[in-house]
Amino acid sequence: KSKYYTDENEVEFNETLEKCKSLNITLPKEILDSNRGIRPDRLQVLYERLKGSPNIIDLAPIRPSQNDSNKRMKEIIRVTEECLEEKYNDSYKFYAQLAAQWVHDTPIKQMIERKISWGDGSNTPMKSIRELYNDLNNIVRFKLVKNFMAYNSLLSLILMENGLEEEANSIEPFHLYLECGASDPTALSLISLGLSRTTALSLIGAINFGDGETPEDCLNKLRKTKISLIDIPSICIKEIQNLLGI
Repeated sequence: KSKYYTDENEVEFNETLEKCKSLNITLPKEILDSNRGIRPDRLQVLYERLKGSPNIIDLAPIRPSQNDSNKRMKEIIRVTEECLEEKYNDSYKFYAQLAAQWVHDTPIKQMIERKISWGDGSNTPMKSIRELYNDLNNIVRFKLVKNFMAYNSLLSLILMENGLEEEANSIEPFHLYLECGASDPTALSLISLGLSRTTALSLIGAINFGDGETPEDCLNKLRKTKISLIDIPSICIKEIQNLLGI
């Protein structure tokens, strides 16, 4: 018997077991294991949806700096909402506009100002700020990240099945941009060093790092810079000094 079986849950356990046996899941075990937060049957639905597309390449996420990236992201959010969560409403439109601000390096201060200005006046500024942070953490940085990871893993599987190995290995890691709240390569490198999104974006505007700097390049640049003289908020200065141990 399963380690999850008890005398108390015997009926529910057996019912669940029978339902699981009735599912027609054809996905590889590694896909199921890497997406444990999503029901296997819903992953299968998304797989069938993508596999049935006549132009699979056109379904891949696009780097935020490219044309139509927001349009593609919005469509992926809609499809994953329908297939993975069985949601068929317009909520994806709100998620898409919020995610677009986030991945396009919009400063959090500017996002807060937009949130307050777009409100109907019924919320206090503090409540609007709390709602924004809740949406960023629970929707963008959790749910959308999880859904995009599942989407990309299934897209990669289908491309491999079609013999498109190069395309399968070069899918844009959009979940990373959603998680970090940035798509600029140097900003991502700074965040990977342990700096916050706010500090990373502040540094991008204050120091000339060059294009596509690696984390090591960024660290070397910071070590050669007089940190206390950079025109960024003092809390960001302190964060950088802690990183450098000075």
